[in-house]
Amino acid sequence: MVLIFQSFWVAVSGFWRYLLILPLLTLQIFLVGAFASAVIPFVGIIVPGASVIFGYLIAIRTSYAGQGESGPPLWRQLVTASVVFSLIEGAILASLAWTGFLALMISDGNGLTEIFHTVTAVWTQTGSYDVHWREIGIWLLIAFHILAAAFVHIALIVPIAATAWSATERKPDVGMFYGFGASFFSLFVIGLIVIILQIVTGIWYKIFFVWFWIIFAILDLLRGELPDMPDLSRALDFGAAFVFNIFLYYWQASAAGLAFIKRYRRDAHVREEKMLATFDETRVTARSLRKAREQIG
Repeated sequence: MVLIFQSFWVAVSGFWRYLLILPLLTLQIFLVGAFASAVIPFVGIIVPGASVIFGYLIAIRTSYAGQGESGPPLWRQLVTASVVFSLIEGAILASLAWTGFLALMISDGNGLTEIFHTVTAVWTQTGSYDVHWREIGIWLLIAFHILAAAFVHIALIVPIAATAWSATERKPDVGMFYGFGASFFSLFVIGLIVIILQIVTGIWYKIFFVWFWIIFAILDLLRGELPDMPDLSRALDFGAAFVFNIFLYYWQASAAGLAFIKRYRRDAHVREEKMLATFDETRVTARSLRKAREQIG
């Protein structure tokens, strides 16, 4: 639980760094993604997911900079990791979509209603709860699949942070899946807090409005027309929501980086203790051998 507060402070203290590089990062991802999609066939399928992971890696590296853990990046490793992790996340989402499709093909859509009626009838001890168990089983399977996908996603957060740390000159390669499942509970709680804050503040509605306004503003400019400008109070409200959502994203990235650093330092301490123990055993053995030779001599 300490990770939650520590990562929040790291995010607050270093958020300005991420805001400074965000416009250039967004433009770079867009240009590289568009060029790769145009030149290499089928690359456009993985560009969106890889772009999201790449942005997440850069956010983690930015949080490392505030902790003295950053350095010159190895771009090839970052791009490779973005593609690999995006394919893993994409496979998870594809499996969810396939499960949902099969459920729609088999179910008549009443499974959730049946579950609600069953729970209500059992809880109140009234009414009948003769339900279609096939429907309930299908929807429970979907719920289990969603939870499993969420668990895998959270378990991959620290390995992504490990890759961001390793993709640096003079840093050792810890492996792409190092720290799988580390700090799971704290990262889960942070993700849950972020979702609750987004729901309570209605932030997604405001963010969609900002994105649609940006798209239509660009289209108006391309036609040689001036875009319609929102009033000042609304612009400030939606702009603040947009920045706040970026902060929540950066907070999760900071938590991932901090979780990796704690795990890596703990493992390094364990390795150091084992090396010292081995050294002590070797020294004792050498001393005993020397005494034995002295006695023989």
